Amino acid sequence: MEDGGRHEENSGEPEEDFSPSSAALAGQAGPEDGGKASDIPLREIGEIQGNGHLSSSSSPRSSSPSLPTEEYPRRLQQAEDPCGRSENGRRQHCAELRESDAGKRVRLAGWVQTIRDHGGLLFLDLRDREGITQIVCEPERENLAKKCSLPGFARSSVEAVRTDGQEPEKFSKILPRLKEESVLSVFGTVRLRPPEARNGKMATGGIEVLAEGIFVHNLAATLPFPIDDAADKVNDELRLSYRYLDLRRRKNLWRLRLRHRVTQVVRHYLDGQGFIEIETPLLFKNTPEGAREFLVPSRLNPGSFYALNQSPQQYKQMLMVAGVERYYSLARCFRDEDLRADRQPEFTQIDLEMSFIQREDIYELIEGLLAALWRDEQLQEIREKLGRAEFLPEWSSPSQNELKTPFRRMDFGLRSQLSASDAPLPFATPERATAMDNYGSDKPDIRWEFLIQDVGEIFRNSECKVFRDCLAKGGVIKALNLKGLADLTSGEHQRCEELARSLGAGGLAYIKCTGGAWKSPIVKFFSEEEKQQLGEFLGIEEGDLILFAADFWERACAILGRLRLEGIGLLLKRGKDQSASSRFEFLWVENFPLVTYQEEEKRYEATHHPFTAPLPEDECGLMDALENVRSQHYDLVLNGVELGGGSIRIHEEELQRRIFEEVLRIPPEVVEDRFGYMLKAFRYGTPPHGGIALGLDRLVAMLAGTDSIRDVMAFPKTQSGQELMTGSPTPVPEQLLRDLRIRSTAGEGLKGKTRKNSEADGAEG
Repeated sequence: MEDGGRHEENSGEPEEDFSPSSAALAGQAGPEDGGKASDIPLREIGEIQGNGHLSSSSSPRSSSPSLPTEEYPRRLQQAEDPCGRSENGRRQHCAELRESDAGKRVRLAGWVQTIRDHGGLLFLDLRDREGITQIVCEPERENLAKKCSLPGFARSSVEAVRTDGQEPEKFSKILPRLKEESVLSVFGTVRLRPPEARNGKMATGGIEVLAEGIFVHNLAATLPFPIDDAADKVNDELRLSYRYLDLRRRKNLWRLRLRHRVTQVVRHYLDGQGFIEIETPLLFKNTPEGAREFLVPSRLNPGSFYALNQSPQQYKQMLMVAGVERYYSLARCFRDEDLRADRQPEFTQIDLEMSFIQREDIYELIEGLLAALWRDEQLQEIREKLGRAEFLPEWSSPSQNELKTPFRRMDFGLRSQLSASDAPLPFATPERATAMDNYGSDKPDIRWEFLIQDVGEIFRNSECKVFRDCLAKGGVIKALNLKGLADLTSGEHQRCEELARSLGAGGLAYIKCTGGAWKSPIVKFFSEEEKQQLGEFLGIEEGDLILFAADFWERACAILGRLRLEGIGLLLKRGKDQSASSRFEFLWVENFPLVTYQEEEKRYEATHHPFTAPLPEDECGLMDALENVRSQHYDLVLNGVELGGGSIRIHEEELQRRIFEEVLRIPPEVVEDRFGYMLKAFRYGTPPHGGIALGLDRLVAMLAGTDSIRDVMAFPKTQSGQELMTGSPTPVPEQLLRDLRIRSTAGEGLKGKTRKNSEADGAEG
């Protein structure tokens, strides 16, 4: 070896080369190219010998309290670039160097990933957002033996003043304070690792950099948790409190880059389709219907409030009235709801609207957009970096990254539209299945062809009293064959029964086909003819598990729909049907009911939103058969997750007013106050139009292979709506409330309360 030292054979975690665009990010701005001199952190500089950039004679070691003004820019430039410039005049990133770079003098900067002291020979793995490079240091070597400590400069004027008066330190004395995640700049020479020490799993595994100068920008404190995959086992609240550390983890940085790339592809595609990106206001007005809104008091209009937009719905319709014809935005949306497991109070939508179109035009546009994402090579590279390529074989090569279009279409499946109540439903196949009737969900996961079947006709005259009585009351008998799950354990069976009861079932009827026999408490009530018909209808075989639901149609579908997903999860846990889980299956669900009856309020509310147009052939039912009226609403579903939704809108004043006042029973004065401007606009020539909003967070999460949208947001909130890093939300001074003419009912005794108590009390405006 060149220096007679020992080499580290396999340093650091396997690392890969990063995106080709990273070279543009490698330079650092100094005072000469726009950087702020006052922002330069100065700590400890390793002396460079013989390179003409920084030596002991150029270090400000004089006891003089100030430096001449004319010397200040030059000295700051040296401090900004203490390790000199590399041969090509820029900083390299830590995944850039290869064996062909051997002999080059380079400059790297980043965080210390690991430190390994081999007694007189120190190995540092230096990491930036692009990757890792191994640094070799010889602390007693002459060029690292002296340190120039510059921790304090007066920054209030153009003169730099020494404030510490320290003498130079040896690198060996600084080493004990050097911890993982400390920030360094390193200047040195690239050299080849010996063959036995090369790491083929790292992009830079064939080289290392012999340090000739080290600049310590910042010494890190002891970390609250490791900056690697082991942090996944750390409490979520702790990681969110130190989110800036959590984001340093490789996979989290890649998730942010994935999100960035998705937005770039979306913008490029929509621009090519003639769309105009327009920002709409976040501060809107409170409107009835829909989710609860965040309210923002107006100081200039005492007693009045803005509402943060749930979506740009009304604004984008006004843009269609204005003649924009094709609009889109990456819209920030806000909803003040009780957060479920995977919801956030603020989120982002790919929001768009088009004039003079029908549903098929929307379908074609969105399918083209998603196909463009799937074709994008940079997205493929990023997903591979996230380690998900092995689960997504359709992305494994350029010839397999085309989405199959058009996507499958599926009817929502209103009971009234399926068949008359006295006629048996036909055996369902995937080609003619409907979402609710055969999957028990308005967002079915079609990767598995387990279909819910109507078996009521088989048991219409059965001796099984539960089935017979249910049919007599107008209910249905539904059955689901979960093939290969007859080995259900008692604990798993109990879990399934609890799920069924939580959805309103009285119990869970089942059949296990095992050992050549049907095992079930209810089989004894079946006639031989019923068993034969059931076996043929459901294709029952050895190893199958049959689940039943006897109830009214909506509840029976919902019960078996939830048990279907539970069964799929149990099959995957057993290692069965794994290939299906690796696919992306898109689906359009359409023909939703226009309105849904709310039993508690004894009125109808819009299933989607009140601006959704009914199907023209169903408009006659607006007066006497609302439950049968279908809407021109459509949802895009991916693997059982609603990725987006949209509709063709109402564009006529008369029909829109009728929906508001006669169907939704919104008082006319409220209609005029909240929507009067829209009804007025419709009088002045409004084109037919429609649109859709895709959940950007959800799309990126699915591409990243994570179940939670929180993982692809830079600074997410907890389920209670808190942002733990900054500690928001917080109480505000009473003076602010007075300025806004607001009195908080939680204000009494708030002083002195703990933050936890004050949050628990809540506040009303």
